[in-house]
Amino acid sequence: MTARKRTNSGKQKGQPSKRLASGPPTKKPLPVKYTDLIAIHGAVATVSALLQRRGIPTNLKTLKATVENQLGGREFTERHLRQLATVDPESVKLRLQLVQDEHGNSQRELSVSLSLNHDHSKKRSLGIARVAQEIGKLNKNFETRLYDYLSCEFKEYMSWLNEEHQPDDRTSWSSQISLNAPDIPEVALHEESLVQGAEPGDTRSMVAARSGTLQSLVQTDWYKDQVVHMEVENRAPPVYGELKYDLHPKVVEGCRALGIEKHKFYKHQAEAVDHLLRLDMDVMLATATASGKSLCYNIAAGEYFASDSNATALYIFPTKALARDQLQAAAEFFVKSKLLEADEVQPFDGDVEYGYQRKLVREKARLIVTNPDILHVTVLPKHREWKRFLSGLRLVVIDEAHVYKGAFGIHCAMVMRRLLSLCKREYNTNVRMTFCSATVSNAKEHVERLCGRSSIHTVDKDGSAKAARTILIWNPPLKQGAEEEEEDETGWRKKAEVKGSKSIRRSSMFQTARIIGHFMSADKRVIAFSASRKLVEITTKTVLELLDGKGLSHLRSQIRSYRGGYLKTERRKIESALKTGSIQAVVSTNALELGIDVGDLETSVHLGFPGSISALRQQIGRAGRVPRKEASISVLVLMDSPLDQHYGKHADHLFRELPEAVTIDPANNVLLRKHLVCAVAEKSCYSQEDILEFFGGPGIEEVMNLVYSGEMEMEDGGTFRLTASGKKMERNFSIRFIDDNQITVKVQRSGDVLEQIESSKAMFFVHPGAVYLNSGRTYMVKELDYDEGTATVVQVSDNPGYYTSILDKTRVKIISEAEFREIPVAGSSKLPDSILRVHHGVVDVTTTVYAYLKVNILCGQNLDKVKLDLPPLEYTTSALWIDIPPMTNFPELSEDSFFAGLHAIEHLLQSLAHLFLLLESSDLSGWTVSLHDGTGRPQIFLHETIPSGVGLVREIYSKHIESILVYALERLETCECGNTQEGCPSCIQITRCGYYNENLDKKAAISIMKVCLHPKDHLPVFMDQTGKKEN
Repeated sequence: MTARKRTNSGKQKGQPSKRLASGPPTKKPLPVKYTDLIAIHGAVATVSALLQRRGIPTNLKTLKATVENQLGGREFTERHLRQLATVDPESVKLRLQLVQDEHGNSQRELSVSLSLNHDHSKKRSLGIARVAQEIGKLNKNFETRLYDYLSCEFKEYMSWLNEEHQPDDRTSWSSQISLNAPDIPEVALHEESLVQGAEPGDTRSMVAARSGTLQSLVQTDWYKDQVVHMEVENRAPPVYGELKYDLHPKVVEGCRALGIEKHKFYKHQAEAVDHLLRLDMDVMLATATASGKSLCYNIAAGEYFASDSNATALYIFPTKALARDQLQAAAEFFVKSKLLEADEVQPFDGDVEYGYQRKLVREKARLIVTNPDILHVTVLPKHREWKRFLSGLRLVVIDEAHVYKGAFGIHCAMVMRRLLSLCKREYNTNVRMTFCSATVSNAKEHVERLCGRSSIHTVDKDGSAKAARTILIWNPPLKQGAEEEEEDETGWRKKAEVKGSKSIRRSSMFQTARIIGHFMSADKRVIAFSASRKLVEITTKTVLELLDGKGLSHLRSQIRSYRGGYLKTERRKIESALKTGSIQAVVSTNALELGIDVGDLETSVHLGFPGSISALRQQIGRAGRVPRKEASISVLVLMDSPLDQHYGKHADHLFRELPEAVTIDPANNVLLRKHLVCAVAEKSCYSQEDILEFFGGPGIEEVMNLVYSGEMEMEDGGTFRLTASGKKMERNFSIRFIDDNQITVKVQRSGDVLEQIESSKAMFFVHPGAVYLNSGRTYMVKELDYDEGTATVVQVSDNPGYYTSILDKTRVKIISEAEFREIPVAGSSKLPDSILRVHHGVVDVTTTVYAYLKVNILCGQNLDKVKLDLPPLEYTTSALWIDIPPMTNFPELSEDSFFAGLHAIEHLLQSLAHLFLLLESSDLSGWTVSLHDGTGRPQIFLHETIPSGVGLVREIYSKHIESILVYALERLETCECGNTQEGCPSCIQITRCGYYNENLDKKAAISIMKVCLHPKDHLPVFMDQTGKKEN
């Protein structure tokens, strides 16, 4: 490392010096077998560019003759292309396809795509010289990738090559290095198109060829060609980048302790560190799971610590479990590098004991690992006690930024604004921010909303090594004829189905349980995910029954369920057992989706699409984190829902398109009001200028509302303070919910606490008489007491023989209309081309749970309907509503079928919104009415379930409603249930239906959509991986 004088002149206190790094070590010449590959790449790039300019497809057949001519007659084969893709999978894309020749016979065709920076098909006027320049850049990049690949995969050989050697007397030096050079393996080709295009019965051999575990899976007697798509992700070498900032020796030592040398930073790590330290910018890192994001902010914090003995840093994680898990890695880096003492790295959350331990954190810690909750309830309200730490604060890290959505996301956005305004106003500190996230389509926009800052640099080109992985999309088979159940299915699976549905497919839950059991019997470690707590419990119970039935009872102790609501001690016990290998399998909600260390897992199973592509990628990334010879395996088992079955038809969207957008609305007046009271009380933000800077125009508007209502008053000079009534406002509220009131679920005699549920959701899950599951045990709800905030349950030893499902009714009243859009609609024989009007505004929603059904577990028959007397749930929120032509335009439809058709369309719109936005199934709801009191016409409503909304409906209204309508009609017309009236869960039946999926008419829905809800000349828009729109 070049020695340089360290200086702090010309910079703010605590900001590290900006030092340029020395260059990488010199490279020795490579043997001929590797340099030949460079020549082949150059020839392929040149010929591909010429073919592209002429609009000719690039495949082995069209490339072969011209490439061989370029190489002076040397042979060019499929093996060479596979080796090129092994070295540089980002630039050299190979795809194996089934194509038909002129006689209609299917043939294999290997297509080739090179990522040239210049789009020759659109700018042919640029000369050959420019084309050659672009090809030269591509070749130079390939040579760098080749050297990186060899250094990573053939370490011993490259170390030997770079040493000083004397040639063997019997051979020349070039012959000697060539003899010792290992062969570059041939990449395994993408074969998903073969699976999709294969005839029934052919998929078994294609999947079996991937690995022994998959071979045994598809040879089971219950495999019926369920695999509809196979994605093969090949092992890929890392892409290294040049770090232009010269790191402090102690930081270098910390990296070396982790096995990372100075010149071996991944490309995205080098870019992030350069922008944080050299360019002094906030950074957003949006790269894959296990790509080394934490090293970037550890390096930045280390530089601050090395430059200023008073500098501090704050690492914020969305959960205590994740924060504690990451604490150990951070402590190892900073203590081993001697940048910090062990007691200067501290956790601070609700588990830290009051008194001495908390005092130690306040007085000693320089790095605090925490969560947003503790900032809100402890640090910010008592910031004077944290003066030492906040005065030195230089870096704030927000990990798993994509998790900050919905009400929780808005709360955290408010907490960040309070923290940043406090640091600036009270402690005069310039805080740098680093965000880490899974890949989402609007990463930069999201974090700007989260912290209220702009000019955040986004790093999303992942340079980390990629482990080999095989991903199966598994669609349960259709039931045969009048068959209703699989012979060996347990009755428990019925509880996982869509209520009131008539499923045309076999149980997704039961298929998932079978796959988990199969992997366990093959001695594979498994993590399985499910979207709901109920499904987690039922799936675990079913796996246990299957193990017993297969004579594998000794594996019962090797599987556990895991979800929110479990006691902290129980969750930590399961996490530890999973990490150490004490248990073999876990079935979890998305609680284990985040970066908690779950150890070395080989397989993942996913019961249903988790609601977003980014969530699916996060979950898949929990397995296969440790490189191994055999590829890890992930299986996505599709459920009978419109969203899942959409991906059954368009599986390539899961891997070729950008993930959904994350949406939060910092202008939510319900939450903004609460946090403005906190900010003024903390005196972190109490002038008009402060509020405008950190909370914007909505903040000024809401603070004036607080003045008018008497909770605040404005002083001379334009500052605000709380009045006596304002000081009584609750400031110790939870930031996890909109609803501050919680219902505690307790066992009747023992008083054991099972979980806490938001008061507004209690009527749906723990109403009197409900069957309630927890940790594989069954309880009955005896009493729901809103005044006491408790739900009392009793455990039942025997299976009650039924499960419960609520019936509810909703009414929507329009309060105000903000705007409307007019969308051209394709006409029909009944109506000419017309205009579809969609409105956006504010509505009042009233939901009442008026009864529940007891449903037979075995056959799904309704045994009883029990009335309930519960208070209604009322709230004001954001909504869109669609004008529907009067029923007179549909003379073939009766009044009942007209309503049932609208109701079916409403279900589809709710389901398919997930294609474009990152949201939970409970975030969005709908309502249909044949004649609305306020508008005097038929309406379909989509509304948010969170008071004031979080911006979801506005995004749908402004950007996605046309695409959702197009996909809705496609789902109706292509669903396997055919031309039936009642439809099925794959098209119009959904879980969250207050009518128990009654009053649905698929035929009427198709008729209505073709007449008046089919956007004219519109194709659904997705974003491809480069950010370009794909129609």
